[in-house]
Amino acid sequence: ASESREILVGFCDDYEAQDVTDVGGGGSGKYPLDVYYIHAPECWDGWHPRCNGVKNTLPLRQAWLGMEAVIHDQNAKRIGLSNIWPQQLLDIIHFVQEREEEIKRNGGSDSDSPLPRIP
Repeated sequence: ASESREILVGFCDDYEAQDVTDVGGGGSGKYPLDVYYIHAPECWDGWHPRCNGVKNTLPLRQAWLGMEAVIHDQNAKRIGLSNIWPQQLLDIIHFVQEREEEIKRNGGSDSDSPLPRIP
């Protein structure tokens, strides 16, 4: 993954990216992506050859938890969704809000776990 990040954004002159890549200066050595998003959470026949005949995909809520982990691991600055139905977006927003409320009720967050993120 680090080689992919270097190929994708290793040339970046963004000061935040340079600071993070400065391993000798205390940085993590990662090249964080600016945006990491799900382009199309569902397959439908004819959309892409790899989608033809696909019936089971990862549920969007599970995929969103994985996206939050990408932020938590500092591999991306932002996460998002694209090509989704309005009700899917509202479901993710409510999912995040429910988890935020649960964290508040429990007195805070475990620092080892990704925090909920609104798309």
